[in-house]
Order: sequence, then structure tokens, then C-alpha cells
Amino acid sequence: MLKLFVYRVFNVVLGWLYYAILESYQIQGTLGKQVIGISVTDLQGDKISFGKATARYFGKSFFLVILVAAGLISSIGKVTGNENSPYLILAIILIIVGLIILFVGYLMAAVTPEKQALHDIMARCLVVRASGQPRVTPWKSLVALGIAVFLSGKVYGMIRDVDEATIRPQPSTVAKRIFGDLIQPHDRLKGV
Repeated sequence: MLKLFVYRVFNVVLGWLYYAILESYQIQGTLGKQVIGISVTDLQGDKISFGKATARYFGKSFFLVILVAAGLISSIGKVTGNENSPYLILAIILIIVGLIILFVGYLMAAVTPEKQALHDIMARCLVVRASGQPRVTPWKSLVALGIAVFLSGKVYGMIRDVDEATIRPQPSTVAKRIFGDLIQPHDRLKGV
């Protein structure tokens, strides 16, 4: 459980850094955008800032926040043990709303005049053809990304699975720590 959480946090952070750094760098786009010849600009056609690239990334992944919230709410519903729990119904509604936001956000690019998706409108950015711009390979960014991926894999591998038994000590263990060998479970039964 903990490994999965750490893995997802590293994925979000690495994804954010990858998109935000490369889109705000002088090449104005990720490696995939470079290959197909497009770049990200502000509304005036200039390079975007790291803040705008960050807003653009989290605008794209906003539905993930909704899905995480739905997951947390559904876990509350599972604890209640009721299959018709309002928490489970709310989680399903949140998942549907998140998916609608995701699909509509990308479909907006087909109907808006500047072909902007929802995250582009939120960050006030445009994705345009990168004509006339020199192709620069961002070696420093690529090396930093490679190191970050390598280190995140090492950290992920070092974290051991933690279940509730190792987090929460058992009552007998707590009593033994406090009282030592003074009280034994079998001594209590003999006195009765």
C-alpha cells in the first residue's frame, strides 16, 4: 500500500517536472512535441513561464485529483460494510464527473477557434506549429530526468510493504513494553 502511494507521488512529481521544465525551456515542448514539430506558447506567441507550464500540467491532470478523492471516499464506504452506502454512490458519481471533465476538456480543442483544450484555456497557452525554431536537444533536462527516474526506482525498491500489523503494535506487545514480565496473560487467568 505504501509502495503504491510513493510510486504514484513520484509519478506525479516526475511528470510535472518533465512537462513543466521542457515546455518552459527554450524548446517550448516535450520531446514528443519536438518530434511532431509543435510547441507551447503563451497567447502572444512567446515562451511560457514555469508557472504557466505547471498550471497547464495540473490542468491536464485535474481529473486525477477527482479520481483520488473518489478512491478515498469509496474506501470510507467499504469500511461501513454497506453495499448501498452513500459513500460508494458518491464515489461513482465523482468518477463519472472526472471522466466527463477529462473527455470534454480534450474535445474542446476540436471546437475552439484557437484549437485550445481546457488546460490550455486555463493556463492561457496555445499549441502551435514550431516553424522557424531551431531544434535544440535539452541534454541537461534529459540527464536530470534520467537521474530522477533512476533514483525514484531505487527509492521505490527500498520501501518495504507496510501493513497495519507492523504500523500498529498489538495490545499484548504494548503491555509487555510498559509492565515487562510483571503481568503475563496466563497469570490473569489463574487468579480468576
